Amino acid sequence: MVNRVLYESKLIGYPKPFKNKVRTFCQNPGGFVSQENYDNDLAVVNGHSYKEKKSENTNLAILVSHNFTEPFNQPIAYAQKVGELTNMLANGQILVQRFGDILDGKRTWQKELAQSNIRPTLPDAVAGDITAAMPYRAMTNIIEFIKMLDMVVPGFAANETLLYSPELKFYSNKVKDGLEPRHQHQGPALPRRLFRLDPGPDDGVRSWACSWAGSWPKKKKAADRTFCIPPCPPARGFFHACFRRFFLQHGVFPVLFRFSLRK
Repeated sequence: MVNRVLYESKLIGYPKPFKNKVRTFCQNPGGFVSQENYDNDLAVVNGHSYKEKKSENTNLAILVSHNFTEPFNQPIAYAQKVGELTNMLANGQILVQRFGDILDGKRTWQKELAQSNIRPTLPDAVAGDITAAMPYRAMTNIIEFIKMLDMVVPGFAANETLLYSPELKFYSNKVKDGLEPRHQHQGPALPRRLFRLDPGPDDGVRSWACSWAGSWPKKKKAADRTFCIPPCPPARGFFHACFRRFFLQHGVFPVLFRFSLRK
């Protein structure tokens, strides 16, 4: 129903009891769920769609942002631990569970998954129990938000709706651009001859949401030319390409689940 009106809807809620901001993210009508591997073989889930090839499902992520307070200052390590625990339960792969099984307090078995009407578009996903690895606050926010969405999009909270885990976005990573002290960021250094042309907001994801199309400073001699990253509008394709490399929002650990449901 929503897909007929918008290719990518943005739905936001503040479910009880915690009233954290929860929102939909990266909707892919007719799309496919995929696995990505980060450092130390951390397996995380993502989603995409093709122009020609389509599935029978729509996948999207639901994002819960956690703003940590003092004295805690390791949101990246926290997210990694959650991901590692989920990977452990799935033997290094992605976990998938039916929403109805979560409500019933049971794991999903592979035989049950094979008999469901909604088939996973990630064949390697392992049926199991996401709730055994996900922190209570995040899990509660996700469950209550799905129930809220079901009032707007009937069927969203169907028993056979599939949840994949973990999908993690490490917003607290920063990068050093290294030309002047006021422009530097903590984190892995960029190549020596790569820097930001316009500093922009130091904390925002959007200032980095750009393509890798470079520009040459005109006042530099040919031998001294330095490749620059120009600021540009966060167009969806460019945004996603850079978003995976530079997650710059301070002190935020977003927990996401990737969902599959019928179009």
